[in-house]
Amino acid sequence: MSENIIYRSSNIEDLSKILTLKKKLYEEGYAGVPDAQEAISFVADMYQQYYVDGNCVHYLAESNNGEIVSCAGAFSTKMVHIPHLVGLISDVYTMPQHRNQGLATKLIKSCVDWLKQRVNVVYIYPSQSSKSIFERLEFKSSALMYRIL
Repeated sequence: MSENIIYRSSNIEDLSKILTLKKKLYEEGYAGVPDAQEAISFVADMYQQYYVDGNCVHYLAESNNGEIVSCAGAFSTKMVHIPHLVGLISDVYTMPQHRNQGLATKLIKSCVDWLKQRVNVVYIYPSQSSKSIFERLEFKSSALMYRIL
């Protein structure tokens, strides 16, 4: 596409649009989520609190008509088995008609830059389609395993 793309960081007012893209990610089969709307309802309040606390930012790519066409989120959070804050990159999604243009790569790099100021390690749970992006950005596979029940 030849349209101009504007890159920017999110604010709390963008949250409903971000959650709409996250719902599309779930609907495309990410993480085996059987009910996308239920999953969005679950994370909506949590994301709101992350934003209020300053522990989250999403980076957005907007088309020239103001539509968010790609996003990636950075979270500074705790994990049960790690005694310090860690980074998490999540919500990496690009609308199908805007894929393979480097949008997600640029947004993920922005997430990494934001997280470098807050944490020493970043975790991801990539979708099959985003795994190669993370590998190109020098993320390493780990022994993390999961089972969908």
